[in-house]
Amino acid sequence: MLKRNLLLVICLLIGVATLWAQESIVKFEAPVETSGSSVPADKAVLTIVSPNVDLVLEGNLYGDLMGGKTEYVTGERRKVGSEYHYVLTFSLHPDLDMGGTHVETLTISNAYGSKDCKLALKMGKSYIGRFEIPVELICLDEGMSVYAASNAARLRFLSDILDELTIGFNGETLFEAGKVATSLPSYVTSARLEGDAVVVDFNTASPEALTEAFQNPRLTARTENGESLSFTLADGNRLENKRSYQFRILRQVTKIETVQKDLTFAETLAQADALAAKYDFEAAANMYQEAMDKVDCPLDQKESIRGKQVQMKKARRMDYLASWAEANAERVGVEHDSAYHYYNGARGTYVMLSKMFPERAYYKEKAEALEQFVTDHFKDNVNKTVVKKNQVITGKVTLADGFIGSVAGVHIYEAPTSKAPKKASEARKDYRCIGKTDADGRFRLVIEHDHPVRYLYFYRDEKVVPITGSTKTLDVVLGEK
Repeated sequence: MLKRNLLLVICLLIGVATLWAQESIVKFEAPVETSGSSVPADKAVLTIVSPNVDLVLEGNLYGDLMGGKTEYVTGERRKVGSEYHYVLTFSLHPDLDMGGTHVETLTISNAYGSKDCKLALKMGKSYIGRFEIPVELICLDEGMSVYAASNAARLRFLSDILDELTIGFNGETLFEAGKVATSLPSYVTSARLEGDAVVVDFNTASPEALTEAFQNPRLTARTENGESLSFTLADGNRLENKRSYQFRILRQVTKIETVQKDLTFAETLAQADALAAKYDFEAAANMYQEAMDKVDCPLDQKESIRGKQVQMKKARRMDYLASWAEANAERVGVEHDSAYHYYNGARGTYVMLSKMFPERAYYKEKAEALEQFVTDHFKDNVNKTVVKKNQVITGKVTLADGFIGSVAGVHIYEAPTSKAPKKASEARKDYRCIGKTDADGRFRLVIEHDHPVRYLYFYRDEKVVPITGSTKTLDVVLGEK
C-alpha cells in the first residue's frame, strides 16, 4: 500500500510538472525572414525547427496545416540530424490576395504545451522559427515480487511510449521501436509484449546468471530523439531465481531552474520600450504596468508611462480585430453579403494602426491592399442595402448518461471550426458567447443575418454542433459524441 501511495504521489508530481511546462518552459523563436533560399514567386515557405517529434501545427484559416487537405497549404516533416523540420508551403487564396501577403495565426503544440504566433508571410520569401519543449525519460522502480517459476527471473517494463523505446540489458537490445528484438541473448528465455508492458524472462541456471553483471545489470532506455536513460536495480536487489522486478518508464518535461533578477525601474521601462519597438503589444503593456508598480518609479513619469500602456492595449485590440475580421471574411466567403463589411472593417482598422505606427510599413501595405481588394470585388455592392431576417434557433440541452453537470446556465458559443476546443476554458476566453440555457436547459438563439454562424459549442461538451442557415430547432446532449 505504501508503494502504491508513493507511486500516486510521484505521478501527481509529474502531472503538476507537465502543467507547469505548458505555462513556463516553451522555448520559442518567432519566424524571421531568411535569405539564400530559392522560393517560387507565388509561394511562401515557413520552417519550424524543433527537437520534438510530435508537434501539431494549426492555423486559424486552414486548421491542421500538416495533415489538412487544401491546395493552398502543404505540410511536411523532415528529419535533419537530431532535429525535425516542419516545413509549410503556402499559396495565396484568390479571395485573400491582398498585397501578396498571407496572414494567419499559427498554433504550435504537443502534449506538453503550445504557443500562438501571428504570421505575415510575403510570397517569394522563406521564414524560419524554432519551438522546443525540453523533455526527458525517467524511470520509476515499482519494486520486487516473487516469480513462481523454477530457474527463472523476470523484468517487466511498463510505458505508454513503447513504440518509441529501445530497451537494453548490459548493452544487449531486448526491445526496439515497438517490437521485441529479433536476436536475443542466450540467457533470455522469452520476451514479449503484454498490453503496455514488455516482459522479459531470464534463465537463472545459465552460466551468465552467476556473474555480477547479470545479477546487477545496467538497464537502458532511449528514443530516436536522443532521449536516454540508464538505471539499475535498487540497492540490495539482485536479478536472481524466483524474483521479478517492475519498472515504469515515463517521459516528462525537463524542468529548467531559472533565477529571476529583480529589475530596477529603469531596466523594466527599457524592456517595455524594447517590446513596444517589436510591436509585441500585450507583453509591452504588461511590462509598462510592472514599471509603474516599481517602488522607485518617479511619480512625474507615471502619467507618460500609462499613456504608453494605453496605446499598447489599444493597438493589441485593434490588431486582434483586424485579424478577426479577415478570418471571418475567409470563413463566410467573398460571395456572402457580410464579406464586404468584414474586409472593409479590417481595412479601416489597418488604416488606424498605420497612423499609430507610421514607421511600420506592414500596416500601411495591408490597408492599401485591402482597399484595392474591396474596390475590385465589391464596387457594385458598396451602396447596396441587403435586407435579411435574423435566424432564430430554439432547443433544449440534456445530459448523457454519466455526464456530471447541470443543464442550467450552459453558455453557448460561436465556434470557429468543427473541432472542439482542447479545454472548455479556451471557449470562455476566445469564443464569442451568443446565449445560454435557462433553468430547464432550454435556449433561444438569435443569429444576426450579417454574422452567420456555422458551428456552436456548448460549454464543457466534447463536440461542436454544426448548423446551417435553415436550422430552426436543436436538441443537444452534453457528453454525447
